[in-house]
Amino acid sequence: MQDKPYILIIDDEKDICNLVSDILQDEGYEVAMAYNGAEAKALKAKREPDLILLDIWMPDIDGISLLEAWHDNGELHCPVIMMSGHGTLEHAIEATKLGAADFLEKPLTLAKLLLVVEKTLAESQEAPPTFQQERIHPLPIKPFEPIGRSPMMNTLRQKLKEAAKSDSNILLIHTFGSEIAGIASYIHTNSQQKNAPFLELSFNSLTLNEVKELIENTEKRSQLLQSVEGGTLYLSNLEQADEQTQRLIYDLLQTKSYLHPQTGTLTASNIRYLFSAQPSLYSLVDSGDFNEGLWHLINVVVIEIPSLSEHPEDVPELISYYVHHFVEDKHLTYRHFSIAAQNRLRNHHWKGNNLALKNIIQRLLVLGKSDEVTLEEVNSTLEHDLKMEQNDPLAITDHLLLHLPLREAREQFERAYLIAQYERSEGNIANLAELVGMERTNLYRKLKSLDIDPKKGY
Repeated sequence: MQDKPYILIIDDEKDICNLVSDILQDEGYEVAMAYNGAEAKALKAKREPDLILLDIWMPDIDGISLLEAWHDNGELHCPVIMMSGHGTLEHAIEATKLGAADFLEKPLTLAKLLLVVEKTLAESQEAPPTFQQERIHPLPIKPFEPIGRSPMMNTLRQKLKEAAKSDSNILLIHTFGSEIAGIASYIHTNSQQKNAPFLELSFNSLTLNEVKELIENTEKRSQLLQSVEGGTLYLSNLEQADEQTQRLIYDLLQTKSYLHPQTGTLTASNIRYLFSAQPSLYSLVDSGDFNEGLWHLINVVVIEIPSLSEHPEDVPELISYYVHHFVEDKHLTYRHFSIAAQNRLRNHHWKGNNLALKNIIQRLLVLGKSDEVTLEEVNSTLEHDLKMEQNDPLAITDHLLLHLPLREAREQFERAYLIAQYERSEGNIANLAELVGMERTNLYRKLKSLDIDPKKGY
């Protein structure tokens, strides 16, 4: 007789812990309970569970930190389902990056609990854990349909829809700050692969060791490809892929097969590839620094994403879209943008494209004191940004970062970014959390890790 799956429940709320335990035992599972992190570590060390149900909020250590410790120490040998009564999308993303299989919101419903548990256990038995580096997004990236009624946007939408219907590789050329990941997801949702996985692999943030692992570790590469079989693999920041990585991509596109992780047999792949790069890719091709064979494989359907400054007439519609996004999805307070305010934003030169506009709108919603966003308020915000860009010694520019290792450059940027946003939020931590899109507990942890203490002047 096959052993019953052994499930470890970790939750400081004893009533919930006991209730979930009773439900799972009635369904035939073997269950153990831990009411804090210390008990959880001891029980896991004593016997490895088949599945862990892990609450985020606990007295001695939060669930994300506990999951991170198991992940970093190589001790995560079973699927983990996170639970929280005050969860956010950010928690879900952070947990999934660390290897969590799913995320349950409290109050738990019997049907949802059993469905997720059964599904997770079944998936863990069918295949080994998939390659889940931090730079691969296992959660769906929200599709972004280009906004606006200008001829340029009408043409772009039509191009994207037509390209989505084909099986050809697609290359998206864009400048910084475009909604490029959302556009790639938009292509996927309009394709025949729309019901299959969509994953992003970014060469902007992969470390050399991670790229080397993908190149040299056949098993890891096979797990990655199997996890997206039948769907879309989106490779972003292609201009930053080194010579070895370019050869790896070339081989993937040429062979269209991989070694099956379980059987070890050569398996034909059915994967749609999307690529994105900044215009500097053209220079690499011209200078011979980009793999010629790979260029011919990806230079099939090339779509250039216009910068926001090329279609300023669409800014008012984008303002409406982003306001709706922050009010509906982020629960910020609605504010009406006056015609004068919209016109000022319409005529601003957006070097940071959609991202810069989106950040300004978020800040105006968070920090505003009245129901209407005025022209004066917009002018003040734009002037403040320009002043900081010109005079702030902490402002990060490309030439200051290029000589640094990736981790160090990222830390410097994060530190400067958070200090700048703290000043913009007038020293209010609640406003800062809204501006940077972080839950307050995680924000405090991030500030501490970067040695930022606002009370002491950083």
